[in-house]
Amino acid sequence: MELLVARIKILPKDVAIKPDQLLKEISAVLLEGMAIRNSTEDPIAFGLVALIVDIKFENEEGSMEKLENLLNSIENISQIEVKAVSKLSTSV
Repeated sequence: MELLVARIKILPKDVAIKPDQLLKEISAVLLEGMAIRNSTEDPIAFGLVALIVDIKFENEEGSMEKLENLLNSIENISQIEVKAVSKLSTSV
């Protein structure tokens, strides 16, 4: 099975929600075969910090949609934006 990596920008609902808290919540909802490869913080404004997360997952029909739905189901996330999707062997 081919593996893909999605780079996703994640905005918290509130400035009080810290990036490490969001990472834990994301890890908790990922399905088998999905994993966080890397994450960075992107300060937006007024204390709001977006999380840029690289998540690996198996390339099968509907897998990207499943990943987006999982992330959107997290209460502390206000918005997600898929920045890039590539094969695992390729640099995003």
